Amino acid sequence: LTSIEKSLGKRDFELVVAQDNLDTTESLELLSGRNFKWKIVLVDNAIFTEKTGIKHFFNNPTVTNNAAFVNRHPDSKQVFLMGNEIIAYKDVFDVMLKKHTDPKQLVLSTTFDIPESVLGQLDKDGTNVDSIIGHCTGFPLASLRYHSDVTNYISLCSASLWDYIGGYD
Repeated sequence: LTSIEKSLGKRDFELVVAQDNLDTTESLELLSGRNFKWKIVLVDNAIFTEKTGIKHFFNNPTVTNNAAFVNRHPDSKQVFLMGNEIIAYKDVFDVMLKKHTDPKQLVLSTTFDIPESVLGQLDKDGTNVDSIIGHCTGFPLASLRYHSDVTNYISLCSASLWDYIGGYD
């Protein structure tokens, strides 16, 4: 949350937190006092499965991600989707916005792994990630030298694209 607040600065945005854990105590503690608009969307996977016939599998966030999107502000033009273990670095949001030139386009961030040798240098909120990102650029989570099935990244698409394709994971 701190990295989002720091990276987006004074931009007008709303954060939608979708969670399938019905206890919002921790989320409310983390969100209170932030300098941006936010809301929490609770997702009951059993009710979703009953209504749609689609089962929520293991730790796949598709259902909660799409629930968050459906509950976005109606005036949203662009939507970032960010995994719960992602720390936004430097100007990643600005870079992605500059690359997003076509409303039918999906833009994905480059995601880096933080090596064990550097991990201990992060402060508790990850706000100093910019100072160590140089150590991480040799460890992209998907490259010719390295592959991971980790799908944590930041994505950006237009609200109209998301509506057209009916969500994505």
